[in-house]
Amino acid sequence: MPAAARLTDLHTCQTHPGPTPIVSSARTVNIGFLPAARVGDRAACPASAAIVQGSATVFIEGAMAARLGDETAPKGAIVTGCPTVNIGSTPTIDALLAASVSGTPFLDCESCRMDGAG
Repeated sequence: MPAAARLTDLHTCQTHPGPTPIVSSARTVNIGFLPAARVGDRAACPASAAIVQGSATVFIEGAMAARLGDETAPKGAIVTGCPTVNIGSTPTIDALLAASVSGTPFLDCESCRMDGAG
């Protein structure tokens, strides 16, 4: 799960050198003692970067929660987050959960089948 993004966490994009901080955030929700960042919040960037990607399952003040790795416009991403708070899922977790629900084996090998384990 990706780390939660907050006010002052950093983003990078192709329009400027170096990272810049997230400068807008939730008003009533703190994560790790800083206000939570959400889709629609902005970073200090010459291109007025907005957070455009977030958790599909976690909402803060009506907007998707932003996380490490989430996309900012134009062509950027959040590069820091709260190390002690993780939000949402990852593609790997989603794939493992789907395999578990469907009964798909995680390991399929001949020696496992011979031992009765697969």
